[in-house]
Amino acid sequence: MVQTVRELYKLNGPTTFENNEIRGFAGSSFGNINGRIAENLFTGNATRQVTALAGVIEDNIFELGEGSSSMNFGTGTGVDFSLSGTVRRNIFRELLGSIRVVGSVSLDSFPGDPGYGEPQTTIFTENLISGIGKSARPQEDNQGTGDPNVYDPGAALGGGSETVFGDDYCTVFFQSGAFSILNNTVARTVGSGLCVDSNSFTIANNIVWAAPGVEGGYDIQQIGYADASVLVNNIFQTATEFWDINEGNINLDPQYFDVGAGDLHVRTGSPAINAGADNRLSAEQVYDLDGNARVLNGAVDIGAYERSTTALHPADTNGDNEISKDEFDAYNTAWRSNAVWESAPSIIPIDFVSRAGYLLQSGGEYENIGVGKPATWVPVSSN
Repeated sequence: MVQTVRELYKLNGPTTFENNEIRGFAGSSFGNINGRIAENLFTGNATRQVTALAGVIEDNIFELGEGSSSMNFGTGTGVDFSLSGTVRRNIFRELLGSIRVVGSVSLDSFPGDPGYGEPQTTIFTENLISGIGKSARPQEDNQGTGDPNVYDPGAALGGGSETVFGDDYCTVFFQSGAFSILNNTVARTVGSGLCVDSNSFTIANNIVWAAPGVEGGYDIQQIGYADASVLVNNIFQTATEFWDINEGNINLDPQYFDVGAGDLHVRTGSPAINAGADNRLSAEQVYDLDGNARVLNGAVDIGAYERSTTALHPADTNGDNEISKDEFDAYNTAWRSNAVWESAPSIIPIDFVSRAGYLLQSGGEYENIGVGKPATWVPVSSN
């Protein structure tokens, strides 16, 4: 557990930063890291988290947290990922401002040498992004900079639900370098969804869908004109024009399971299932956001999740798709005693215990309907 911002800021060079909870900090959080930032919870922070990284940012949660505090993403008061590497399987939710990812170029040789200054590809994949900008200040309050991604640090946090953004506000803004933006799920709440200002990029297998009532902006926006721009096998409603390759895209409702509860897995019959472009997958894409295999049933799904109905409830220790009283009692006892469970999640969440009890009371026999856990496990008689 890191206790102070100073400790975070001292993290420089080859570093692995894992399994920490960062809560309620204000100020810059990271120095220049060449390594791995993984499995951390960033919550309730009013902070600019600047990360210059050649490596991996994976399996983290960045969230608003509690009270009026927030974590701000964007130029000046947010998280700026400046890197050549991979951002994968992270959850970004209920954040004040935008997410900015700045690419890089090769500086490993000397000016004039082959390859010097060439864009390095940053991979942004299997991330879930929702609720970005929902409580931010109006665009006109942004210090007169004209930059819609700059938040006024002198204004009160939690600007309210009536905030109005310009159409050019970006939920995720990719700048410079080269990008592979693959298999993300973005619930757009203000402005535009994915915005790219780069000379070379691929946007493939993403779901970018506006929340009900959102007006203006684009789901996918190309800023300027790139030498190489690819837009394939995504689900969206609106996008800018002039792509080098534009094919296989779908303009149909992705059929999220429960938007109100934040569960953006897709339902049976979703157009996302098995509709992705397998030839656009990166070698980095081994698992989806749930930890399932990235490709099931012969073809990749569109979005951060691969639809899977095979996982058993962890209380079902004999694997028979039925919760017995003995199995529930053992699971409940382990939860009460804070014991480590043999199957994931090893630290038992209370809602998993409640779901096991519900299944037992409903007859014990259950099935997996392929949505978020633990709601994915339902009594056989109810589906």
